[in-house]
Amino acid sequence: MNNDTPFHRITLDVDQPLPAVQVPVGHYGLGVYLRREGRPIGYFHHYTAPGTRYSATGLGKLILDRAGSDIVRSSLRTAPEASAAKPRLTIAICTKDRAWSLRPCLDSLTPLQFPEGKNEPEFEILVVDNAPTDTSTRDLAEAQRAVTYAVEPLAGLDFARNTAVRRATGDYIAFMDDDVLADPAWFEGLGRALAKNPDAGAVTGPVMPMELASRAQVLFEDRGGFSHGFGTVRHTQHDRAAVTHPCNAGTFGAGCNMVFSRQLLLRIGLFDEALDTGRPLPGGGDLDIFYRVLRADKPLIYEGSMAVYHRHRRDYEGLRRQMWTWGLGFMAFVAKTWQTDAASRFKLRVMVLGFFRYITAMAVRTTLGRYQHPWSPDLAIWEAVGAIQGLCGEYGRSQRRSQAIRESHV
Repeated sequence: MNNDTPFHRITLDVDQPLPAVQVPVGHYGLGVYLRREGRPIGYFHHYTAPGTRYSATGLGKLILDRAGSDIVRSSLRTAPEASAAKPRLTIAICTKDRAWSLRPCLDSLTPLQFPEGKNEPEFEILVVDNAPTDTSTRDLAEAQRAVTYAVEPLAGLDFARNTAVRRATGDYIAFMDDDVLADPAWFEGLGRALAKNPDAGAVTGPVMPMELASRAQVLFEDRGGFSHGFGTVRHTQHDRAAVTHPCNAGTFGAGCNMVFSRQLLLRIGLFDEALDTGRPLPGGGDLDIFYRVLRADKPLIYEGSMAVYHRHRRDYEGLRRQMWTWGLGFMAFVAKTWQTDAASRFKLRVMVLGFFRYITAMAVRTTLGRYQHPWSPDLAIWEAVGAIQGLCGEYGRSQRRSQAIRESHV
């Protein structure tokens, strides 16, 4: 499989007769997206040779083998449900000089914001332009039907997120990255989660690949991607599923698809502006806020039908950087939590040791060709390098950088 070889993407309604499918020439597998009653209920990708043909029966067997548990869980939601009140919501998109990426994101939200030709928007969209160098984002936002535009001059994602929280008018604030598309059932899924969990402090959902057009994008999904399945899970700080809970914040969701009670964010102190600072430390803010929501004794709900589609990095160098940032952001979060929450230090120690055992085993297995997917050893090494850097004072350095940014704008 070379760097430019795509997988063939198909979307199937599991309640309808399955078609026969043939993998086109030049493609090395299938990316299968499953829906039921208009909602996403599963996703998997499958390596196979170009030209491979699946009968309807063969495709059904493949689906049951790869996504059967998700389909079974989705069947629990097929009973009629009472219509839920729509939450007062602000969707915030923090961006920097990427109008080309922001446009399709906004286009995916328009049908949700104005369903069935309604003239009044169902929710607010707030675009926060972070330290812009041109007017392209402003021009795009101001040309939209119902988009509010704001500028945050301090460079850093969490500066922009905090500006969004302060400017938002909704009771809940959702954060989406500019490189995602919202699923048509996203707003419905959020409403259902909040109706069933009115005490929720946060809601997250699946993040599926927008495309599988390159080796790097497929490999990222092999590593696990951003998604955590299509069930519905209620997390609290008292869960006993893992000894490291709730420090294992990466299992709760992803920063490109997360919703919070706005009042809760204001109460617990907003996002940590020393995280997600760009190239020096491009991560950790979502892990930190998930952890702090749970430590504030508020539930975090993972809603399997509240999905978005993320444009993964197409190039291999970009994937290497992604794995480095994962390790770096994760361990910066660990270092911060070690300083601020002494009661969690045993869990953090267990989690760090487990991480390095896992990364070492992955590097060895991939080097020996014993990993179940064609994962490359260098990707595991880059993740470990980022983790070591994160443990060696990166959070403290980032705190000083963030303070300097603030002082430069006084």
